[in-house]
Amino acid sequence: MPEKYGQDVLEPLLRGLQVRRAEYSAALPTQSKLRVAADQAMEAGRVDALLAPATRIVAPLRTDRFERSDLTSYTRPFNTTGQPVVCLPVLGAAVPVGIQVVGHHGMDERLVQIASAIEHQWAALIYEGAM
Repeated sequence: MPEKYGQDVLEPLLRGLQVRRAEYSAALPTQSKLRVAADQAMEAGRVDALLAPATRIVAPLRTDRFERSDLTSYTRPFNTTGQPVVCLPVLGAAVPVGIQVVGHHGMDERLVQIASAIEHQWAALIYEGAM
């Protein structure tokens, strides 16, 4: 049902259908290496979670013109490595922006705990008038 999708979503889906099985299979070892490297980097740095912007621009209105890469460039690395991510709205921000909380593979529950703690801390700061 392609008519149900906007061009910004439909075009990448259609491009994905052009990828041959052999190309996909050949890319899987590289993806696995990237996953291992991401895990090792977080472990070496003793990092529980990473904080990263969600997008390069504030959230656009549906009628706004924007480049797809402005919305996907910061999420793409974690889509590639398959790391779990929780995206939080930045509470108290004057414009709609989000922040990614990126966790370790297989530690989704811990990531949710970390994201929840961040959200509660932000709410407390707003309540106290610090933000």
